[in-house]
Amino acid sequence: MTKLTINSQLVTEITSLLSAIIRHLNATLTDFLTSYRVKILDGNAIASKNLCNR
Repeated sequence: MTKLTINSQLVTEITSLLSAIIRHLNATLTDFLTSYRVKILDGNAIASKNLCNR
């Protein structure tokens, strides 16, 4: 198994567990903008894509 495969499985597992907790707590959010796809980026995602230097 590669590191990428292990990391991917770990993220999938954690997502599944946290999704169940969020639903149990009824802590879901409504859509930000109806009929628009919204993507939230943190500073690390922006830096990794080198968007700040363009």
